[in-house]
Parts: sequence; C-alpha cells; structure tokens
Amino acid sequence: MYQRYLFPALLWALVCVVGYVVYFNGSKPPEPDAEQVTFELVAENENEIPTTEDGRAIATVPWGHLPDVDRFVLTDHEGQEFDSAELHGTPYVVSFFFSSCPHFCRELNQQLEQSNKAVADQDVRFLTITVDPDVDTVPVLKKYADGFDAKAGRWSFLTGPKNALVAIGQGSFNVVVDRDTHTDDILLVDKWGRYRDRFKWSSAEDMKRFIQVVKDVSQETQPPMDGMVQTRNVMAGVDPPKLEAMAWLRDFHLEGPKAGSKIFSRGFSGQVWLAHFAIGADGASAEVSQRVHEALKDMPLAKSNLIPLLTISESKAVAAAAGQSPIQSVNGWASASKLTRVSAEYFGVPYDQADLASRVFVVDRWGGVRDSLEIEAGDFAAKLQAAVSEYSAEQQPGPPTFGTTQQ
Repeated sequence: MYQRYLFPALLWALVCVVGYVVYFNGSKPPEPDAEQVTFELVAENENEIPTTEDGRAIATVPWGHLPDVDRFVLTDHEGQEFDSAELHGTPYVVSFFFSSCPHFCRELNQQLEQSNKAVADQDVRFLTITVDPDVDTVPVLKKYADGFDAKAGRWSFLTGPKNALVAIGQGSFNVVVDRDTHTDDILLVDKWGRYRDRFKWSSAEDMKRFIQVVKDVSQETQPPMDGMVQTRNVMAGVDPPKLEAMAWLRDFHLEGPKAGSKIFSRGFSGQVWLAHFAIGADGASAEVSQRVHEALKDMPLAKSNLIPLLTISESKAVAAAAGQSPIQSVNGWASASKLTRVSAEYFGVPYDQADLASRVFVVDRWGGVRDSLEIEAGDFAAKLQAAVSEYSAEQQPGPPTFGTTQQ
C-alpha cells in the first residue's frame, strides 16, 4: 500500500534538495576557502603594476606611507561605548551598511560572516558601521547583529552621531558615508593603526586575497618600518599637500542600468578607466565603444586587464557595444542638470560643447582626468594606447590635465 506513494515522495524530496542547492548557491556570496589560500597577482612584466583578475591595481608602497586611522568613539549594538584606541595591537576590519538595505548590505554581511569564520584562528576584529544612525538605533542594531554570528569581542555593529560617522569615513578612509552612495568595500586596518588595504566583497578572488592579507597582518610582531607592502588603498603614499593641490571633483554618482543600482566613480579606483558622454543620435555610443575596442584590442595590457569604459547619458537605455574584450562596458545615467555638473566639474568640459559626444576621457588610477581624446582624430588609437600604458604604470598620481583648474 505504501509503495504507490514511495516514488512520488522520493521524486518530491529530490526536487526540494535540488531547489535548495540552486537557491543557496545562487543567492549566497562566494565563500572563501579557509584551508589553503593562494593568490597570485597578474603582471605582464616586472615593470608593470600587478593587478587582480578584474583589473584593479595593487600598488607597492612603503609601509610608512600608509595613512593613519584617527581614534574614534562610537556605541556598539549592546549599548556599550566602543573606543578604537582599545584595538591598538589588533588588526581590524571596517565596513559600512544600513539595516534597512534589502539586498547588498545583507549580502556584504553574509560575506563578512563567512570571512570571519575563515580567519577564526586569527586575532582580528570586525567593525560594521551604520550610515543611517537615525534608523539604526542600538535595539535595531542588536536585532540585526543577532541574525549573524556577531560574538562579543569579535564583531561589533556600531552607531553614533552622523557627523562622527562621516568624519570616520571621509577623514580616515576617504569614503562617502550615506545611504545612497556608501562604499561597499571592506577596509583593513593593521595592528599599528595604518589603513592597510581594501577589498571587494563581491569578488571571490579579492576575498581570497583578503583572507591571506588578514593572516599575514595578524602574524606581524613589529611594524614593517622600512618595508614595502602591496595594497589596493590607492591613496597610499600620496602626501597631503600634494593631494590637496590636485584639482578635481573627487567623485560623482550615477544611476546604474538596473533598478536601484548605483555607479560610484571612486569604485574604479586602482585602475585606469575611460568615460564618454552619450549625446545625440542613436548608435553614437556604440561607435565610440567600437573605436575604443579597435584601439586597444592588440594591446597586451588591455588583453590581460579589462579597461572600464563608462558611458554617461540622460537615458536608462544606452546603445553601447557591451561585453567586448578588452572593454568592460558600464552604463550610468542621471538628469541633465546633474550631468552638467559632472561634465564641467569632474571632466572640465562644458556639457553643451559641440564635440563632447565624440570624446573619450582617460582617468588615472587616482581619479584624475588626464586626457580628452577625439575619436575622429587620426592618432586617436596611438594616443589612447600611450595614455593607458603610461597611467597604468604610475606609482604616484600626476597632475590632472582636465578639471576644475580650467574653469
């Protein structure tokens, strides 16, 4: 009698198991390997700055050039005062989030939870700081933290006055602190209070690098005073006077191609990137993409590292040649009034300039706009190759050619 139900029951159980695996494999962030982490940086030759597989540059700088992180005092999810001075001698990880964020922040914290387990044998602290203190009160943070493996003395969710949170983000880490545009990078401070490195939580490769760097930093017994370190903290080694003298609007934000997605110009930090404005006839943007593709397709550097090409427009739908190697096409849009500011203040060119749509801007690894190239010019390909090659090899930022100094 039971046999007539056995096969349907087994079939239904198989469907449930397959569905469970597909769902969780598709929704969870990549889990780092805690057993054996190896990481090799990609470089064509010994004179080239090594990069990760997604093309983000890893700079080698003297440890003494890394910026210090100022002391800060906040409140943790247990309602206790949290003083960063107590972490001296212990490396710590900093990230930013807000509890009502429906997707990205939760996935970021899932990745942190997995990474925390992967380095469970290391003496390291995790600090997750809200960017929405009006909503993220202590009880809210407490409830949120209870949903993760946030053990006392290991992982703290922190809040405080908005001006204090902004000061931490901008003053110590050079990142924006607000709901719409906060960084989703994972930031690492070493035992000696230096902003050591940063990592993309959504990159499995970068998170493997994170685990390795955390282990290396945790094992340090003295500061590498005269040593060199590899880092994706691209502002490392730039002295404040030189940094203040650079005249460019530090960042801008655009809407992404998907509902709710954002594009943050600083997200390209660490690699040379290109930009152009999609204005005028349909297909013009695709032509620019094609010209860039043709110019870079035989360039060894571009073959090994995709060069981001940001298409900026007033429309959600942009006709761009997406997905072509060696180009990583990224489309962003905003209102005409906002693009007027982006064009003039960041790129240094009026938005109503007649040839704006046929120009390609070259931005260096530190966010400085260095060149504006006309695609119709006979030497466009040669100039673009030379610019990408030169700026990719820079160890220190050069003065921006375009930007607010020309206004």
